[in-house]
Amino acid sequence: MTNVKELLFLKSMLEAEALQPVLRAKRRVQEYAYVIRYTFPNLLRPQVPLSPRGKEWLATMQRDGILRAEDEAFREAVDHLERSYFARLENGRTTPRIDLGKDMFILDIGSDRLRKTGTSVHASISFTDPQLASVFFHADLNAVLYNYYRRQPFFRNQPLVQTDAYDGRVPAGSNGQFHVDYLHQVSLMLLVTDVTTADTHMQYALGSHKRIWPVGISPEGTVERFGYRVADVIGSKGTLYLFDAGGIHRANYVAGTRRKILHMNFTTGHHISGGRYDRLEACPGASSFPAYSRRLMDRVRQR
Repeated sequence: MTNVKELLFLKSMLEAEALQPVLRAKRRVQEYAYVIRYTFPNLLRPQVPLSPRGKEWLATMQRDGILRAEDEAFREAVDHLERSYFARLENGRTTPRIDLGKDMFILDIGSDRLRKTGTSVHASISFTDPQLASVFFHADLNAVLYNYYRRQPFFRNQPLVQTDAYDGRVPAGSNGQFHVDYLHQVSLMLLVTDVTTADTHMQYALGSHKRIWPVGISPEGTVERFGYRVADVIGSKGTLYLFDAGGIHRANYVAGTRRKILHMNFTTGHHISGGRYDRLEACPGASSFPAYSRRLMDRVRQR
């Protein structure tokens, strides 16, 4: 026979469940209120000079929410990433921290949860690697970011190197469902391996960045209901993508394939995470960077 305590417990659970939509709505309002402080344009300097290529990239980004960029510097960076980072991490020659030289490091931030779903490499790296400065502080990309936001962008966290090697034995992580990341966040993905539609790859709903979506998993059928065309984020190694993570996207996991990427996140000062392990002064050629590039590291927290 059900006793009074059990009935009271059941009543409290039902009441808590009934409150979930209200609590979720409250959290969304709080999130929007937090982020909106960082969305106002810089009225004194809403844009910086753009090269002809930069203007094309910005127009694509504004229209689609994602742009595909090619540059010889990106292809050169990929070879260095493979030799100096992925080869060492994948061959087991790793500790929580590997020094590559003065002020440079690999910080392994992988977890059992990530490894179970196929992310075999997940490590933060330094901004001070001289052979990657052409990616981190690429003048055209940095200018596109500034003009897209119409205010100063900042690195949200350290650069990340990642290998996805999904084997299909367990369900893929939540990234495999269409979702939205932090509002007003732009992410960069540099392909370190050739990626085709037959490999694990990202998919992006073109134009979905023009609406404000709740952060997290999108309801099933959202992409189809709004008629978005889904683009496959693929290409030869050295292909770079910049995308608005407030648009709808997902990882399309393909069992038995391997994808390596360099990943970076930018915001205009919100949701800054992690710690800063190096300073701008240690970055090669920092004194020659445009002002908007030099300020990219201003908000990453110092440890």
